[in-house]
Amino acid sequence: MSFFDSCTDEQLQALKKAESFYNIKLQDGNPYDPKFSDTPAGKNIRTHLETEHPDIAAEFKSASAGFSKSLDAVMYSKGLKDLTPQIHEELMSADPLYRKQKLADAKAWEEKMLADMEEQAAVSRERRTGKREIDQTPNFGGGWQGKSLKRQWEYAQAMKDS
Repeated sequence: MSFFDSCTDEQLQALKKAESFYNIKLQDGNPYDPKFSDTPAGKNIRTHLETEHPDIAAEFKSASAGFSKSLDAVMYSKGLKDLTPQIHEELMSADPLYRKQKLADAKAWEEKMLADMEEQAAVSRERRTGKREIDQTPNFGGGWQGKSLKRQWEYAQAMKDS
């Protein structure tokens, strides 16, 4: 069975995209295998995968024959050692499961922070205006020009509704 036969559809599409980007004809082999990694084509493919598809690059790197985790990374995985920046970097670049979990955690944290910020904005808006909802009416400024712009906007809204 060849290397390409063992790849998922997503991995094959990433390899094809890298192949067409660099105008290289890929032979059967993992871009992270030692026999392929020293060639210019291998370096180009690896660079493309690491920048465009880092999780797929991590899967290929962990599947290659030339990679193994350091003792510290294995000890962290078993709960025997605390996480250090070096271990984190190694696991992010080499362990696809660790990478996916950390990215999912980061996305969940970001969504929670955005929801908290929106709630704080709604509370502040309610204190200021008495309403929690966002008022979609633009601020046209003061004076005769602002009044004119506001009338034009109200007319356009009335025409849009009818």
